[in-house]
Amino acid sequence: HVKGCRENPRNKCFCGRVFPDSAARDNHATSCAMNPANQFECQFCPQEFCTTFGLFAKDGRKLRDEHQICCKENPANKCWCGQVFPNPDARIAHAVKCQMNPSNCFKCRFCPAAYVTTFNVLGLKSRDGLQNRDMHEVACEKNPRNSCYCGKLFPNPTARDKHAATCEENPANMFECPHCDRLFVTRYGVMGMVISDGRRLRDAHERGCNKNAANQCFCGQLFANPEACELHAAKCSSNPVNRFSCRHCRKVFVTKFGVFTTSGAVDRDAHQMVCSQNPANSTCVHCNQTFTDTLGFLGHFRPDAQRLCRLHTQMCCGNPQNRHSCDCCGRTFVTRRRWLRRLDGKVERDKHQSECDVIPCEFELKGAEGAGWHLVASPDATASGRTMIDSDADNSDQSSDDETVDSINGTASELSIARLEKDENLLDERREPSCTDPQGSLQELNSEASDDSSSEAEEEEEKSKDDSEENDEEGFHDAHSACGESACGEAPENE
Repeated sequence: HVKGCRENPRNKCFCGRVFPDSAARDNHATSCAMNPANQFECQFCPQEFCTTFGLFAKDGRKLRDEHQICCKENPANKCWCGQVFPNPDARIAHAVKCQMNPSNCFKCRFCPAAYVTTFNVLGLKSRDGLQNRDMHEVACEKNPRNSCYCGKLFPNPTARDKHAATCEENPANMFECPHCDRLFVTRYGVMGMVISDGRRLRDAHERGCNKNAANQCFCGQLFANPEACELHAAKCSSNPVNRFSCRHCRKVFVTKFGVFTTSGAVDRDAHQMVCSQNPANSTCVHCNQTFTDTLGFLGHFRPDAQRLCRLHTQMCCGNPQNRHSCDCCGRTFVTRRRWLRRLDGKVERDKHQSECDVIPCEFELKGAEGAGWHLVASPDATASGRTMIDSDADNSDQSSDDETVDSINGTASELSIARLEKDENLLDERREPSCTDPQGSLQELNSEASDDSSSEAEEEEEKSKDDSEENDEEGFHDAHSACGESACGEAPENE
């Protein structure tokens, strides 16, 4: 039943007829017009061709192939001008002479102008587009070969090249200095004669250019040409050839030229022999004197540099061990060598100190808070007075500043007077052998006493003070006069 069933797809043909079995269906489908195997469609247009069987049988494939050759939609049958031909051969024969054919159209390379090759009725070439294009390109305005550097247009490259040879804008006629930005141009006159040669001007400027390194010496001085610079550099002090440095201390010696010519190399070699940083030499640590080895034959008989330095250090004036100072006057005696004898500074110091008549002053000048007043006291007295002031300040916090100043002046004056009386006795004992001008010292004492008395009289007349303040002033002036006498006693001793 399945083989003969009407609903079986195998028994149904493409045209819709139903057969009792599949074999009958296949036999019918071979010649059926609805069978896709018997239908052929053109690949350029939608037209279809069917293979038919019977008395008027047709081959669809053959019909399709014949139609494609002359199909209007076939690109091989359509020219660039749009005309359709029955076959490609006719189209090709027409395209050879067609004006729309790209092979017959020629465009200029510099402008959008186009030139077409045309043919006459007889098929002969009436106008050659390639030749016309080439003739146009030669004279084209946009052809760079026809435009000069100055912007001027010429009908052909030959005229342009003839003009460019004398054009001032031509880079071949422009010459730039390699050291600066200055430009030199070759200019032409009538009949092409050269008015100014840019190359020659550039070369002349280059020799004297300020930025030319060959015209600048090592010292920075500029010259008109390299020859003058080289002539100056041979004697220039900044030239490395004329500068010689010591290899030990890097000190530089320069060769100088003139009336008194000096050689830097000779000075450098002489300096290296006595250089303090030369390992072969020895330098004193106190006076920086340098000792060198003796060259030549005498070097066998003289000591070497190290030994000379040791011998010198022992007698060097800058050696602290050879310097001895007096404790009274501060005079310094140096151990030194004089010819064939040795002067011992310590012995001379002791001899001088035993005879020295200078007594060092142990007093110090202290300022007081009162205007125009000064205190003369020893360091011990000043310290004791400062201690008394501190104790008084602790006991009485509400004491005024004037009372504190009076107590300081009174205490300092009492201590200084006691000290001065002691020193005055010593001065009286030594005054006769030490004073060389007793007349002058007495006159100075009299003048100071008169000055003190006149100042006291003026102060008493101008100001009226309490009895306690007057007593303090008298005590202070007495101490000051005593100190003046001691100072006068020391002056002759210092002389």
